Amino acid sequence: APGTDTEFSFAAYPDTQREVWTSTDKRFLNRTNWLVQNKSALDLRFATHSGDVVDWDTPYHEQYERASAALRPLESANIPYTLAIGNHDTAAVGVGGSARTPGMTHIEVRDTKTFNSYFNPSRYTNVRGAYEAGKVDNIYATYEAGGVKWMVLVLELWPRQGAIDWAKKVVAVPDILGCPHEE
Repeated sequence: APGTDTEFSFAAYPDTQREVWTSTDKRFLNRTNWLVQNKSALDLRFATHSGDVVDWDTPYHEQYERASAALRPLESANIPYTLAIGNHDTAAVGVGGSARTPGMTHIEVRDTKTFNSYFNPSRYTNVRGAYEAGKVDNIYATYEAGGVKWMVLVLELWPRQGAIDWAKKVVAVPDILGCPHEE
């Protein structure tokens, strides 16, 4: 469209799992603060994370606390974001980064209770739908940039058939983005 600003950006976080081991490591927070400080210059519209936000969980959830704090500046700056859940963000990975219970990974990888308690749906401003209520394992978010409506679809690690079927329905319905049906 004439006059449409076609220059914008979105940010992608890589695995941050090693950046939350200690309270003195500020790389994750520094990256987020940089995005916030440069939001206007970048015309930043959205941020996403590829998974493995943390490395493993403990009874005190220190890594989740650090990751949660590192993402708060995005929320304060009204930068919408999503996080994919990697295997390290599930109950499948134990202290040190190896399998918590060898032979049980296929079951424990579905245990995302701690992740969802720290990164619950209320933290995501642009999420428009989820496969399971109250969980962010399988979600989609929308945003606008460059005169185009965008969708970010996040699926669980090694998605179950039900999640795949849900995702197929989401992307098959143009009305989700406010687009007319086209033949």
